[in-house]
Amino acid sequence: MKRRHRPSAAAEGYDPLSPPPPPRGSAPVTVWRFARWVGGTDPRRGALLLVVELVRGLLPAAVVWVARYVFQDAVGVFRGALPAASLLRWVAVWAGLSLLRRAGWPLVNDIVERVRQEMADSMQLRLQRKAGVLRLEVFERADFYDILNRARQAASPGFFLNVLLSFLEVPGAVATLIALAAVVGRWSPWLLAATIVAALPEPLARIAQSRARFFLARRQTARERLRGYLADLLTSRAHAKEVRTFALAGWLLGRWRDLYWAVADDIYAQQRAQSLAGAGAAGLGALGLAGGMGFAAWGLLGGRLQAGQFAAMLLALQSIQGAMRQITHALGQYVGDLVLTLADLFVYLDLEPEETGATGAPEGPGTGDITLDAVSFRYPQRAEPALRDIRVTLRAGERVALVGENGAGKTTLVKLLTGLYRPTEGRVLYAGRDLGDLDVRAVRDRQAAVFQDHVQYAFSLSDNIGYGRAERSSDRGAVAAAAAGGGADTVASALPQGYDTLLTREFSGGTDLSGGQWQRVAVSRGFMRDAPLVVLDEPTAALDPRAEAEVFRRFAALAGGRTAVLVSHRLGFARLCDRVLVLRDGRLVEQGTHDELVAAGEEYARMWEMQAQWYR
Repeated sequence: MKRRHRPSAAAEGYDPLSPPPPPRGSAPVTVWRFARWVGGTDPRRGALLLVVELVRGLLPAAVVWVARYVFQDAVGVFRGALPAASLLRWVAVWAGLSLLRRAGWPLVNDIVERVRQEMADSMQLRLQRKAGVLRLEVFERADFYDILNRARQAASPGFFLNVLLSFLEVPGAVATLIALAAVVGRWSPWLLAATIVAALPEPLARIAQSRARFFLARRQTARERLRGYLADLLTSRAHAKEVRTFALAGWLLGRWRDLYWAVADDIYAQQRAQSLAGAGAAGLGALGLAGGMGFAAWGLLGGRLQAGQFAAMLLALQSIQGAMRQITHALGQYVGDLVLTLADLFVYLDLEPEETGATGAPEGPGTGDITLDAVSFRYPQRAEPALRDIRVTLRAGERVALVGENGAGKTTLVKLLTGLYRPTEGRVLYAGRDLGDLDVRAVRDRQAAVFQDHVQYAFSLSDNIGYGRAERSSDRGAVAAAAAGGGADTVASALPQGYDTLLTREFSGGTDLSGGQWQRVAVSRGFMRDAPLVVLDEPTAALDPRAEAEVFRRFAALAGGRTAVLVSHRLGFARLCDRVLVLRDGRLVEQGTHDELVAAGEEYARMWEMQAQWYR
């Protein structure tokens, strides 16, 4: 198959992953955190699992010890020196131990599954809660999504089952190895030492291979995310019409294949190298086992081992090799999954910065005057600031229009005003109090924001409106009143099940809305909030002129005596506002009423003239 040219990392715009490999010495810390987590999730079942595994780990040595007497008595019965009852007694003990060893697995499996379910639930909760408390600026980092992607993989149910099983294998396998070593060492210490030394190459090779696989997968995280994005472009309904209109399918598929083979070739090259190394390590292990058996045979011929001991020794050697392989597999899982993948999971859970846990709240029922005191803001991983030295006060109850060209910083300023972002420099003050010293939940409880990229929830129309004040979302009267205020009542009247209509086509029985209808739903969600600070960021982008005029009218009604901020490229609404703030290149260049700014003949007047000429 012909390979396409592999794109370089620089050409694809990948950022280097900022989290470093887990430092040396982090393995015990990760294991300890995981063990604490298992014990804290379900202490009773966790302790029971440990006891059961330790008991099961001791059984192979007991089987070997009993096998010695089975073989010894079998020889005696064969020679007529012992009665058959003696052999049958030892055979019964051996069968009982073997049955106990095998019967313990269903019990372990049942307990493991329940613990896995509880741990998966606990981790998913921690994963989502962490996303809910991280400051919004973190989501602007490209490498954050690589970390998040790896954390989600580590929190998947299948991963947890493998880690739990590997975690439980180690105590049992170590108990097996120690017990067998005690048995074999009593019979032949040199044979025990030779067997263990010969078995070491394979475990060491597997651990090294596991680390190499993990770091290769880490380096490929960005490529895999991009490949998933390309697959979504090729298969999703939202993108289908444009992909077909511009005939992009072939080009996108080509990029997808380039990324696929870039990843696949690296994996194949690594796998080939590891297969050769694994074959060599396995050969050394086989030689060690063969040497051990030969040494045991030499001991039998020399009279240093009894016949029963020789037969049991062969069984013990195989069991020791099996225990070593089990430990090898578990250690490979630890290095590749637990110590490294779980370490990445803990990297995500330890991410900073988080939103402050301040407990203060704005004084009075509203927000008071909102002041931006020499505020600047720079997005993560960007050299140039998005806002520079903004100094302005929004008076309580004032309606303010925020205007400027694309990229001027309007939406960024709104996010600073509402506390979604924290200033890189300067302060945002609510009634004279620094927003950083206030409880962000109490502040947001007094805000209603409608963004241009508002969420279209795949729930009912009632839920989509009611989520503006989630605790009252079941109050149909409040939902209907908000819908009437924002214009979604006309949307409800056109839907088959009215407010109970499911607004998505991804699930059976649902329907979708037009852009203008979704805009009305979003504005109605803002009415549902009924907050003293109202922010509308490009609320009319998807509306026709008539609907736009209606939204402006509703905005005036929604604002009432509230502090209101309206962001838009269309300047006709500025007449409804008490003051207009004009941004350019991240700076506040003008402010005043509509008439004052038109008369000044500066930036706002130029924008007004450009828009007005289309209506002459």
